[in-house]
Amino acid sequence: MPRNLGSESWTALCDRLAATTGELSWRWAATRREKGEWHLIALVIEVGSKGAATLRIDRYTRAIVAVERLSAETATQRLRVFTASAEGEEPQVRIPEQGNAVPHLVYSGEEWGLTPGGWPRLVVEAGGGSAAYADPSEPLSAVGMPFYPSLGQAVAERIFRLPYERVRLNQLAPLSVRLIDRRGRIAALGAVRESISVQIEEGVEGALGGFYLQAAWRSELSDENWSRTELPVSGQQTLTLPTEGIPAEFVAALVDSDGEEVDRHVFDRRHHVPTDSLETLEASVGRWIEEGEHVQLEYKRELSEKANLSFAETVAAFANGAGGVILVGVDDQGTAVGWRSRKPVDQITNIVVDFVDEIPAIDVDEIVIDDKPIVVVRVPPSPAHRRPHLVRGRAMIRVNATTRAASAAQHRELTAGF
Repeated sequence: MPRNLGSESWTALCDRLAATTGELSWRWAATRREKGEWHLIALVIEVGSKGAATLRIDRYTRAIVAVERLSAETATQRLRVFTASAEGEEPQVRIPEQGNAVPHLVYSGEEWGLTPGGWPRLVVEAGGGSAAYADPSEPLSAVGMPFYPSLGQAVAERIFRLPYERVRLNQLAPLSVRLIDRRGRIAALGAVRESISVQIEEGVEGALGGFYLQAAWRSELSDENWSRTELPVSGQQTLTLPTEGIPAEFVAALVDSDGEEVDRHVFDRRHHVPTDSLETLEASVGRWIEEGEHVQLEYKRELSEKANLSFAETVAAFANGAGGVILVGVDDQGTAVGWRSRKPVDQITNIVVDFVDEIPAIDVDEIVIDDKPIVVVRVPPSPAHRRPHLVRGRAMIRVNATTRAASAAQHRELTAGF
C-alpha cells in the first residue's frame, strides 16, 4: 500500500509544485448542463512523466477535455487562484476551493486508485471536483474535434491514461498532483537458487550515485528475528542477496543519498503477492505458455535467417516499452515445440548486435519443458536516456500482441521526455 505522509495545507501543496523544475502536464476535464456554468470533474497535474499525450484542448457543447504543458510557475499560479484554465480564456473553469491535501508515496510496483504504477511517485490527492454534472455515457462530437463514444472514455484516455473500466465518473473525481521520481526504482525481484535478486533500474544516467539498497527478510512467518543487509548501489544493476531459499517475507527499499526512501518492493506469502519473478523459471515459462501472447510476451517457433529480423524488432519494442519475454521454441498456438542451438546465447546476442541500434540489455536462459528445449529471452525496459532502440532506422513499439514501427508522433513520444 502507499505510504501516507500526513496532511498538508493547500498553500504547502502549491509551494511543493512551485519548487519543481521543467515543464509538466496539466490534464483536466469539465462539463456543464445546457448553457450553464462549467464544472471541473477531473484535474491531473503530473511532473516528470515520460508518457506522451497530444497537447490539445477539445471543446464540445457540454464538455471540455484538455491536455496542456505548463511551466511550474504557470501551473502553481493557476492552483493558487483556483482556476483550471488560463486567465482571460473563455470559459474560465474554476477549481473548487480545498482544505488540506494528503500526500502519499506510491511505489513503482503499485497501482493505487487512479494512479498507475511504473515509477515511484509522490501523489497528493485533494477532493478537486464533482461528477454531478457529467453523464459518462454521453458521446462527444464536434466539427474538427476528435470523436469519443463517451465522455467516460475521453476522460479515461486523455486525463488518467487508463482503461475506461478503471475510471468511474459517477464517483468524486480527485484532483491529483503526481511528482514522479525517475532517478531510480526497484524494477523486479527474482529467485536465484538460494538467493533473492533485486533488479535496480536507473531512469536518469548517473542519478543513483550515493543510493543504497536496504533489505530485511525472515524464513518463516513464525520467526521473531529478521535478517538484514545494506548494499551500496552503483548505477543500474542486479544485486543478489543470499537468503537461503525463498523467504516467507522479504522487503527491499531503495534509499537515496539523503537517507530518504525512494522505492520499495515487498514479498509476503500470506498475501500471495502475484510476482512471477519469485517463481522458478520453469514455473514462469509454464504460466507464460498458458497466457498466450500479449503486450509483454512473444512466442517464436525458431530463430533462422528469415526470423532474425522479426526477433530483433520485438527485442527493440520491449526495450522501448515496459519490457517483455520472448520464448523461442514455442509456436503461435502456444505449443512447446522446442528449439535447439549449439550456442543460443551467442546466437541471440549476435542477432541483437547485428540488427538493433543502441543495443538493449537482454538475459538469456535455457530450460526444458516436456522434453522440449525452450530458450527464454528476457528484455528489461531501457532507461529513458537510452531510448529509442532502432532496427534498420525504425523505432519499434509493442501494440497489444504485435510489434510494429512507431509512427512519427510515437517516435517523438519516445524521445520527448514527456
